Order: sequence, then C-alpha cells, then structure tokens
Amino acid sequence: MRFIVTCLIMLAVSGPAFAFLKIENVESPQAHVSAWLVEDTSLPIVTIHLAWRGGAASDPEGKSGLTSLLASLMNEGAGKLESARFQEAMADIGLQFGFEAETDRLSATIRFLKTYRDETEDLLADAFAQPRFDDEAIARMKSELNAILAYNKQSPGKIAREAWFARAFPNHPYGRPTNGRSEDIVDLTRQDLVAHYANLVARDNLYVSAVGDISPQQLAAFLDRVLGALPARTRVAAAPAQQPTAAQVVIQPWQGPQSEVVFGLPGLPVADNDFFSAYVMNYILGGGGFSSRLMQELREKRGLTYGVYSYLSDLSGAPLWLGQFASQKDKVNEGLDLVRGEMRKMRDTPPSEEELAAAKTYLIGSYALRFDSGMSIAQQMINVQWMGWSRQYFETRAQKINAVTAADVQRLAQRLLRPEAMLVQIVGQPLDRGTD
Repeated sequence: MRFIVTCLIMLAVSGPAFAFLKIENVESPQAHVSAWLVEDTSLPIVTIHLAWRGGAASDPEGKSGLTSLLASLMNEGAGKLESARFQEAMADIGLQFGFEAETDRLSATIRFLKTYRDETEDLLADAFAQPRFDDEAIARMKSELNAILAYNKQSPGKIAREAWFARAFPNHPYGRPTNGRSEDIVDLTRQDLVAHYANLVARDNLYVSAVGDISPQQLAAFLDRVLGALPARTRVAAAPAQQPTAAQVVIQPWQGPQSEVVFGLPGLPVADNDFFSAYVMNYILGGGGFSSRLMQELREKRGLTYGVYSYLSDLSGAPLWLGQFASQKDKVNEGLDLVRGEMRKMRDTPPSEEELAAAKTYLIGSYALRFDSGMSIAQQMINVQWMGWSRQYFETRAQKINAVTAADVQRLAQRLLRPEAMLVQIVGQPLDRGTD
C-alpha cells in the first residue's frame, strides 16, 4: 500500500514530516457539516469517521445504557429495510458501518468502495434519517448488552475501574457504567431510543474526518446526502464539571489470589499550558511500559505485579490522571506504598536528562504507529478536532514535546501529583488497606 509506506517513511523524520497529510477542510453546502479530508487515490477505498459529543454521559437519569443500546441498533435496519435486509444490502456492496458509545462520545465508522459510493449514500441516508429501532432488534441488542455486563462482572479489573468511577463521581453521569446497568436496560423502550437519537445526534456537536479516494466536492455531496436530515442543534447538555472524590482507600471483596487496584487524581484539560509537560511526566512515571518508574519498581525490582500503568484521561467534565495494577493480596500494601513513593520522588526531584530524552524519543517516534491505515488516520484526525487543536497540530506536536524541560516536568508533578489526596479502589482480599 503506497500511501501507508509513505506515511511510515515520512513519520520517521522530524520537522515537516506531517506535510504528507495535506488535510483539506471541507464544508457541505446544504447541511453545513465540516470535515477534515486526506485525499488518497492509491486504493479505491474511503473511510469516514464521525463523532458526536454526548456519549453515555448523556443518558437520562434512570436510563443508563441508552446510548450504548442506541449505538448497537444503528445498523439494525433503516427505512423500509428491516435488520436482515439492511445487513444483506451492506454485505452486497462491501459497506462497513457501525457505531460505538464511549463516556463522552458517540462515534461511527463508515468504510466503503469508491465504486459503490452512490449505493452507500442511499443506505446511510436512510440509516441516519429513519433508523428503525424494531422491537425484535431491541430485544436482541439488550440481550447482548446484558451478556457484556455479565462478562464484566467476572473481571476484577473491570469491576475495580467501574467501582472507582462510581466512588469518584457519585450522583454524576461519569459514575455510571458506559454500558449501563441491567436494572435500567430492561426498562428501555423504543420511545426512549427515538427521543434520545433526536436529542443527541445532530450537526452542531459533530466532528468528521475522511481518508481515501474521494474528492472534496464528492465528500461535500456525501455529507449533504447522508447527514442532511439530522437536526441542526443537539439538545443534550455536556456533562457538568466535577472534581472526583479524594483521599479514600475503598475495598470491595473478591475471592481470588490477587487484588486489583485502581488509583487516581484530577488531571489537566488539554487546553492547559502544562498539558505536554503532563504527557511527558506521565510517560516517565507510569505510561512508558517497561521503562516507566512504576514498572521498574513494582515489577522489575520486586516482582509485585505483572504490569502497572498510568495515563491521562481527557473526560471533558473531569480530566483525570489514573493508574492500575494487580498484585498478590499480601503485596497490595507494598505496591501502593511504592506508587505513592514514586509520585513523591517525581515531585521532589526533576527527571534525569536520560529519562527525559528517552521519553521524548518514544513519544515522538512512536506516533508513526498511529498512522498505519486509512482507518487510523481518520481516527487521529477526529481526536485532534475533538481536543480543539488545529490541523497544524500534526506539525507542531514534536516541537511541543521537545520543548518540555526537566524543570517543567517537576513543576507539573508538584502541581498534579498529590498521593495524600488519591482515591484508591481495591477489588480483592488484601491483607491490609495500605498506608498514606
């Protein structure tokens, strides 16, 4: 694939490496939907990614799982075509079309052959203007959601993560599971789906990216045809801003030799001037795989865990710094003490020049792996739009990372890392609760 090979070669160098993207801004003349386009004619394939602000956090109170159920039904029939016939029509032209619900985001991926652009437009215009939400499909998708929930209840890692959010955000949308609760899902109706779709899926909360064999004019016409029937404005409010509950160690019993631990603190919004300092700091502390300090201390030196990691979460109403590890039940206290100790070390002492250089090299060089297909490129363009960054981000990202100094990392750590305020959720049978 000439385009992908070119990407990887260009990404291997710094500076103007991302000139190959040649992102064009396209606006459809009737629906006034904007999109970023990377046109590539090397293969007769088009990938379009859509994302709406809202997601599972927009589920009304008592109707958790509504957005996830909605997402599962969007390719289960439209217009005059019931589920089986709609699926057959997609298969006949090789169309891939599906939705996914996340906490803050409802997204859709469309992938089709250039030859069948007209047929794709016809099918998707019906899917967006007239989703069927048939009773049979609703019942089937509810069963699938409940199966996912039942599976998640067998995973202490998933239980710990959901319990952390429930504890961190009581009486807030972020405290609910993305896939909902069984007691809510059972009562969801077709009327709920129709109303939620009309409220959530609009044009003013939509981001679009496209990659492949489609011209700007063709993409503009596609967007008008497919999305023109959507309401101009969403009626779903953004999740309210809220700080997570702090300074607790909570244990949820679970039979087994290991305990799962999730820990977290408030993070930084992406618009914060210190965001890239936080990005580099997190890589050094817990986001850098086997090279991270937490992995070295907990796994390599002491064998307390198979893996430990931390990351920055960009929830719009509550950016977070989160981490997780699993350990034998008699080693949880030691593991938590080490996590807190490494947080304090990061605050007290700037990273070495070797650590800083290694972090920058990886964060800049590994970015190429996110551009290995049209699907990946479309996703990265959506993410940049979502963050509120311009198209120049792809060219300036390396500069922003390289500009971070050891003093910046320490200053950010002093601002962000407060082990004494950390919320810790443990699922298992630890022998003690850890120390502060």
